[in-house]
Amino acid sequence: MSTRTRRPGEFCWINMLTPEPERARDFFAELLGWTYVEMTGVAGHAVQVGGRDIGGVFDVVSPGRPTAVPMIGVMVKVDSVDATVQKVAAAGGKATDGFDIMDAGRMAVCHDPNGAQFDLWQPKRMQGTDVDAELPGAPSWFETMTTDVDRATEFYE
Repeated sequence: MSTRTRRPGEFCWINMLTPEPERARDFFAELLGWTYVEMTGVAGHAVQVGGRDIGGVFDVVSPGRPTAVPMIGVMVKVDSVDATVQKVAAAGGKATDGFDIMDAGRMAVCHDPNGAQFDLWQPKRMQGTDVDAELPGAPSWFETMTTDVDRATEFYE
């Protein structure tokens, strides 16, 4: 299988937050051929394409989980979460302070000026996906729906 390490500025991971993780896993296994591996220490499963991780599915109603709305979120690889959080704010967006995910990496939750959410990922032990985007079932297209295209374009540039 062809692999490719993501560069800073590229989408490197997806997270699915759902109150029905088993149903979601079954649905996407049937639809996209995804397979799953249970993650130790968290209420979630790694999502795989061709035996390689592309993201995670997490139960938003399991004990110990922070309150979250069901969603599929994307992570953008960066060299420095803390420096990029400052860039997000300077460009008119909002971001949480960076925080560590054990020894896997550092992340922050961000919103562009129009409210679209994306997360930042600074790898430590976990680099993010290396799956070739051309493989069936692999994430390959990301877009934001907005009522202000000019504002979104300026922010992401």
